Amino acid sequence: MLRSASPASLFGTKKTTATTPQELEKAPAKAGGREVPGTTQPIEATGHGGMDKKYYHNPGDKFGWLETKPEVVERELKAYKELDKIGGLNFPQTIEASGEDRPMLGGKDGDKQATSGYFVEHLEFKKTFKPKMMVFDAGIVARMYKQLPSDEAKLQMRNDIQAIKDEIEGIANVVGELTLTVNPETGVVHLLDVGPNENKAAGGEELATNAGKGLEKILTACT
Repeated sequence: MLRSASPASLFGTKKTTATTPQELEKAPAKAGGREVPGTTQPIEATGHGGMDKKYYHNPGDKFGWLETKPEVVERELKAYKELDKIGGLNFPQTIEASGEDRPMLGGKDGDKQATSGYFVEHLEFKKTFKPKMMVFDAGIVARMYKQLPSDEAKLQMRNDIQAIKDEIEGIANVVGELTLTVNPETGVVHLLDVGPNENKAAGGEELATNAGKGLEKILTACT
């Protein structure tokens, strides 16, 4: 299982191997004076993100960079640490970076150093979903389940959904919204966008109740 971790447990000594002329021009990204494993820079924009976020990632790299406001960085990294205490949950690994450790980002106007954000493990997924929206119809998640390539992946998905349901009260006291995604090959379910809302409020009892009902609906549909 992949969870957020400290930089000491993520950094390795193996350098990124360049395989194309474009990659040869890229330099390994660093944080804390050490290389971020499998991450090169400048990191290019992907076109994904949100109102206050922009995601950068180079194809094949293990980590991308989430550019966002300092207050969002603080909220989300704190939330990852709180979720890690619950145990049994999957979410992307993260690495804090500030000052000169912030990577170079590519753009149409040339490369520039990141302003504020953090390194985040790149996850492969097709869609995200919010369990609280699945209370009456979990068809979209059921289709994800049926498209998984093996019985092992389907079992993994069900087990992960059950683990989230079992801990929903604790999760709802950390996150503002519960957003999930499923790896299309392994069935591993990850939590995304884990921070509280912009008012620093968690979803609390209301989220726990509605998301819990949605998770139960998902488990019933994924058989």
